[in-house]
Amino acid sequence: MSLFGRALDVPAIVPATTTVCAVELATLSASLRNGLGIGEIALLFACFHLGYLAADPLRRRVAVGTSAMAIVTVAVAGVLCFLAEGAWVAVTGGVLLAFNTVAQAARRSLKDQGNVRSITKNVGKAMGMVLGGVVGSFQFGPVLLVPLALHLALRRTAGSKLAADGGLEALSRRDRALLWGEFLHHMHYFVYCYGFWYLAPTLISPAIGAWFLVGWLAYFVTELLWRETRRAFAPKVIASGHLVVALALLGMPNLDTAGLMAAWFATGVGGGTAYMLGNSGGRGPRERFEDWGHVGGVLVAAAISTTANTRHDAATACVLAGAFLALVTAMMFMVIAPQARERETTRIGESDASRRNRG
Repeated sequence: MSLFGRALDVPAIVPATTTVCAVELATLSASLRNGLGIGEIALLFACFHLGYLAADPLRRRVAVGTSAMAIVTVAVAGVLCFLAEGAWVAVTGGVLLAFNTVAQAARRSLKDQGNVRSITKNVGKAMGMVLGGVVGSFQFGPVLLVPLALHLALRRTAGSKLAADGGLEALSRRDRALLWGEFLHHMHYFVYCYGFWYLAPTLISPAIGAWFLVGWLAYFVTELLWRETRRAFAPKVIASGHLVVALALLGMPNLDTAGLMAAWFATGVGGGTAYMLGNSGGRGPRERFEDWGHVGGVLVAAAISTTANTRHDAATACVLAGAFLALVTAMMFMVIAPQARERETTRIGESDASRRNRG
């Protein structure tokens, strides 16, 4: 088999994930390169993340695959080449909404077509982040997204349809708390992750995708450690992790560039503990709460930006808001911890009773 043939042999969700991450970082890189304010950047990413919420209804009605995703990737590449302040931001936002709606519908369909190891998907994410940072740093750099689109088009993978999400009616208090913890975790991150770069403008360069990856490296390691290897769920660890995030964010406005990157890495170490939620046994529309957390976070950033006089001030305010929400998240999981312990004690008691009955 040729090298190109082996490349096509990779599970389709990997290049799809790479493309999503590349578009996200290309958008961030192009926005910062063009000097957009945090409010405008937040508007673009509000549109991008609304695509997560719009994806499931689309997927329920029609099978969406990689060919459709390829078409909207080319459209994104075109608009990012001409991104600038003003009305063009609204046009780009609309295209980003269309892109991520189709992209997430395709990715969620592809998830059903075979298990892919997290490390494989994470390599795809990392490649997308680094590539996106580079291509967004030059006016016509986004054209380099077109080969990714071509790869997707050659896959010609049709998606499956999605079953309806479960509702909230029959959920326990613990399950509801887990869902809101999920929401707050994602919300705190998206308040600051796209705007804190204005605290250290020297980071705004073709390497910004690599700098963005610094924070995600800790997420990747934490996912492997807590969710996959240990398969643990410890709410107090998640709470402690978010206290680490809050401390790192509180220090960011007073740090030099190297210190800022160290703090960014620390937010990944602490925030990555939330991967344990995958082992919690909680029920309910977890993905939906995650998606609303994305949108809520960037909308808070947009609102905060209207109160600041400079981009540096707006970035500082967003970082401090993220610290506050990280503290709220920590408190949420401290509330969940006793309930989780009570549930575990009940489970152990039932197991002991079962063994006695067998004896």
